[in-house]
Amino acid sequence: MNIIEFYNSLNIIDPKEAIERFLLFYSSLVIVGIKPSVTVAIKKNNPNFYKSWLKYGNKFLNKLNLEFIILRESNNSIILLIFDREILNKYLFKKRNIKFLKKIGYRENRDLDYYLRKLKNRYHQYNCPHELGIFLGIPVEDVIDFIENNKKCLGVGYWKIYNNYDKAIEIFKKYDEVRNKTINYLMKGLPLERIIRNISVL
Repeated sequence: MNIIEFYNSLNIIDPKEAIERFLLFYSSLVIVGIKPSVTVAIKKNNPNFYKSWLKYGNKFLNKLNLEFIILRESNNSIILLIFDREILNKYLFKKRNIKFLKKIGYRENRDLDYYLRKLKNRYHQYNCPHELGIFLGIPVEDVIDFIENNKKCLGVGYWKIYNNYDKAIEIFKKYDEVRNKTINYLMKGLPLERIIRNISVL
């Protein structure tokens, strides 16, 4: 299903339902547990949509057992990191991830909120710091090789692959499956609760 059709459909439905469907689609990979977090941009050039985010967004994410932080806010948009606390906590604190984060200036501790605050500060400082990839579930080896830029890129999908090509391709296929089914369910007008149930068993 064309993403443009999906966006157009949001303009002709109730504002509350529009923001909930938008958040459901972009958070689908987190909802099913195959990504610890996603980044989402909410534009302010559609005042009604932005107001709907302010009024309904947090409540809807709570309903999904998801949390968010605002990575950056400008006159044009807000950039959110939407995450599942349990999954992000488990992923982020893998030894190789913490070792990398410590190397670039993060303190080593067990406080996820500290890492989120530090990420937000560095997002302001560096616009989009490389370690964001770690929070998004990208393998640290690929993040490091992307930064160092001295290794052949094996392929490009949801991230640039430098290691474990076959495994990465399988992950990309799973991401595509979840996103395609989610948007198809949304375009068919299925109730959100049913969509969540359907994609949760993929």
